[in-house]
Amino acid sequence: SEPTAITNCDELIAIASGDLGGNYIQTQDIDCTGKEFSPIGNGSSPFMGTYDGGGHVIANITFDNASQDSVGVFGQLGVIGLVENLGVIDSYFHGADSVGAIVGDNYGTILNSFADATVISEGGAGGLTGANEAGALIDDCYAKGTVTGQQYVGGLAGYNASGIERTYAAAAVTAPGNYVGGLFGYIDDGSNINDSFAAIPNALGTDATHGQFAGFIATGALIYDNWFANGGSPSTGVGTGDSTGVRNIDATSLYDSSQG
Repeated sequence: SEPTAITNCDELIAIASGDLGGNYIQTQDIDCTGKEFSPIGNGSSPFMGTYDGGGHVIANITFDNASQDSVGVFGQLGVIGLVENLGVIDSYFHGADSVGAIVGDNYGTILNSFADATVISEGGAGGLTGANEAGALIDDCYAKGTVTGQQYVGGLAGYNASGIERTYAAAAVTAPGNYVGGLFGYIDDGSNINDSFAAIPNALGTDATHGQFAGFIATGALIYDNWFANGGSPSTGVGTGDSTGVRNIDATSLYDSSQG
């Protein structure tokens, strides 16, 4: 069937109370200034459809609820859910746990998408997704902006247990608790991460579970061809765990800001 066109913020908001298994395509940039937004999908009713951003952005979402888990444009993306070709910019997301700009808790697939937003969590958070769960997939994505949480916090994803390729984060990360990193907070067994990098150094402090690339990497994770920029604190790429497949680069930035 033909996808349903999403042309404005009201139509985007309506998905949350509409068909969570639908096929949608965004046909232009969307500005949600002044709109009351709620994340699309949650733990009991995840988004199981397809959302194609069409290469457009969603801007100026504000969601502020410190008691709600799974916060993002999509609160929870289900196992057959797909979000692709989408940018989220100039937006603010604050939740209890599993907070990310595009997806709060990801069990599905995120492709060719980016976020440049403010993400705040009372628990775990990531610039793109709060948690990338077992069986999920993220390819060709990046995150900028700021990410603030407590523990399990990363510039791209706070927690990862699945496949990620060709990603980077250039987000300012702040969190006092365990498992905090420039790209990932906690990389669990089952992770397979390739060709990804923490593009800017972060001041993460001296906690043993803080690292410029990741706070922790489990020995059962497959990690290869990944990098982090020098100049942060701590200077190590991985706080605790297996650092095989993570290298530092003698540069304080690994991306050209003029390229987005």
